[in-house]
Amino acid sequence: MLGFVVFLTSVVCLWQALRIHEQACARPVLTVALSPIEPVTTLTTLSDVAWQVQAWPGPERNGKSSFPLSQIILAGGCLLAALFAVMIARTHAARLQAIHLQAINQVLRKNLTIHQRTEKALAEALREQQDIMKAIPDILYTLDLDGCLVKWNMRLEVVTGFSLKELTRRPLSAIFSAEDQANVTRAGQETFAKGRSEVKGHLLTKGGTAIPYQLVCAPLKDSQGDVVGLTGIGRDISERMVAERTKDEFLAVVSHELRTPLTSIRAALGLLAGGELGTLCEKGQRMVGIAVTNADRLVRLINDILDIEGVTSGKITMQKQRCDAAELLGQAAEAMQAPIGKAAITLSVTPVSAQLWADPDRILQALRHLLSNALKFSSPGTTVWMTAEHQGDRVLFQVKDQGQGILADKLHCIFDRFQQGNASDTREKGGTGLGLALCRSIVQQHGGHIWAESKLGQGSTFFFTLPVLKTEEAQEHASSFASSPL
Repeated sequence: MLGFVVFLTSVVCLWQALRIHEQACARPVLTVALSPIEPVTTLTTLSDVAWQVQAWPGPERNGKSSFPLSQIILAGGCLLAALFAVMIARTHAARLQAIHLQAINQVLRKNLTIHQRTEKALAEALREQQDIMKAIPDILYTLDLDGCLVKWNMRLEVVTGFSLKELTRRPLSAIFSAEDQANVTRAGQETFAKGRSEVKGHLLTKGGTAIPYQLVCAPLKDSQGDVVGLTGIGRDISERMVAERTKDEFLAVVSHELRTPLTSIRAALGLLAGGELGTLCEKGQRMVGIAVTNADRLVRLINDILDIEGVTSGKITMQKQRCDAAELLGQAAEAMQAPIGKAAITLSVTPVSAQLWADPDRILQALRHLLSNALKFSSPGTTVWMTAEHQGDRVLFQVKDQGQGILADKLHCIFDRFQQGNASDTREKGGTGLGLALCRSIVQQHGGHIWAESKLGQGSTFFFTLPVLKTEEAQEHASSFASSPL
């Protein structure tokens, strides 16, 4: 804006100078005569006639050297205006450049502050991460594609006693006992194929001490999704193994020292209640009946404890064979005829023919538990439905009742041990609280899934799925069975 004002001023000055020039041209010429000999000689008076000042030689006009004074004024004014405009423009440009540099400086200072804060936050996060890594009691590690150690936390060095130099590029299997090295190597290979693997073994310290550890391994991928190694966690399971040994000892005591005499007690009570040992009075008969009921409940509790521990730990293996879903439903309904008649409940069965590869005894055990649970919480005169249907490559089993239902906040835990839908159910309805937990273990051992749906006051429905036996799998199982020695 200032430059435009200067330019306009220069134009006005030029225009005024041209006017003066025109007026001067209309009068006698006012000249400056330049003499080649003397610098300044004569100055006449200013009037309507011309006045002359002799100076140095210049261009000739009518035999004399002269310039119109208006041209000198015009040239000087334009020069001064131009110089002034240039000076103003440069000053304005310098001011704009200073403002621009100041703005850039402010942006740079702001970015520097943000960068410093980010660096500080990253440093604090790194320190926190290092503190967390030091506090973790487990071993964290990463391996390359050859199974050699690349990174690990300090816990590995503390447990094994090996230094950083001794562990670098060392195969993970090399720090395990000789009998466990093959299993550790195989687990690493399975990780690439299955995406996850677990293995138990004994970690060897530098002093030769063997510590039981469980390793969980998963693939390590880069930003492109390519597998570049393995990452995992190692956990000391010494205390767990001590607890498992204690549990095994307890189960052995329960099996041999409790179930055997309890079976004898139940048999004696049965003879007494049946009148085989003589006739009892009415009060005695009632007391013996209570004793028989409680003895049966204790027998079921012990059997359930042994079964669920055996199935969960893998000590009881599933004797799988080819079986039909419709036959399993029929056998379960037949086995529950007596309790169904006693409860005055109608059982509706809707079977479906589907080939399964399963342990029929264990599947029947799960169905009986679900039916017994439905009968227990159903009122006389109501109906219990047991159905099966195809669902893709699986068979969906359902047991539905019209009982009291299950509380919404209990649905997620009813398959846990010693859990039931209502705290008073155990006292009022009986039961061990292990039936549904056993059902879940059996179904999971067959590669299935079990869950429940319920609305309070409208009954409950229990579902579980089992995979259908495919034709190629049936042929494979048949060939393996035929080739197995008798």
